[in-house]
Amino acid sequence: LTPAEADRLFATYLSDYRASWCAYPDARPTLAALGGFHLAVLSNGDRSQQTQKLRDCALDCYFSDIITSSEIGWAKPAPEAFLSACRRLGFPPGRCINVGDNMETDARASASAGMVGVWLDRAGSWTDPGPGIQVIHGLAEVPALFRHTG
Repeated sequence: LTPAEADRLFATYLSDYRASWCAYPDARPTLAALGGFHLAVLSNGDRSQQTQKLRDCALDCYFSDIITSSEIGWAKPAPEAFLSACRRLGFPPGRCINVGDNMETDARASASAGMVGVWLDRAGSWTDPGPGIQVIHGLAEVPALFRHTG
């Protein structure tokens, strides 16, 4: 491909990718139910893209911070990524819950940092996550986890 052709293909890909951004139906009601809790995003992705996703999905109003690996110098699954996020938010890891859709990168990694690690397994594909990992199948299960962690 010529550089111009590659740029056109990438622009098409990026446009289609952005057009596909949407929140799961249980996202907004769950986040609304968590009013009063300090909510933040920890992502290995680009900050501007993560911010735009939340805005486009009308979820940005629920989060007080978006923390990215490029800002803190650590990427998930490194425990330091989670510990840095906790420090930045001013909470000890034991008082934090991390909900993510990847068993290793999100749930196990955050649990190894001392957080409550929660794997969002929408497909119901995991049978035994092992000790210290909570498994949920939808976001509507999250508020109960917050009540029990306090």
